[in-house]
Amino acid sequence: MAETVEAAAAISNLPAKAYFKALDLLSRGMSDCDYRTAAAAAHARLPNLKDWLSNPDVVQDRLDIRIPELAESGTMMAIMADPMGLSELPDLVQKFKQLADCREATDAHFEDLNLFIRNRRIVRQKSGTLKNGFKEELDIEYGHRAAGLIS
Repeated sequence: MAETVEAAAAISNLPAKAYFKALDLLSRGMSDCDYRTAAAAAHARLPNLKDWLSNPDVVQDRLDIRIPELAESGTMMAIMADPMGLSELPDLVQKFKQLADCREATDAHFEDLNLFIRNRRIVRQKSGTLKNGFKEELDIEYGHRAAGLIS
């Protein structure tokens, strides 16, 4: 991975090396179920992404980017109750038209934060609640999102 980070950072019009290092930490943290590390890396990536997209050398009108890890970053920050990091996401996706596809997912991360806080409360108060019982406990119509946060 280190060689990939070095090579990608050397190509013009790509984010700074720190972005790729944080992306690597995010991926490893998620793989290892180390959500604290993943959330910290997600938060650390945001300024690098902002700097990159603000760079006038990046051909803005021809740039077609997909940043699935932006959605993963929001989920990690929601799970670790990082409202400061989450609050940066809406500004980021509103400021850069290239991130327009991420707007809906970004808004959903605040719902994730609320659901995760409520999930934790249920686990503390009713520790024997099965995963399929959270929908009723949370009093929500669709339990898929809450179930995903439990997993």
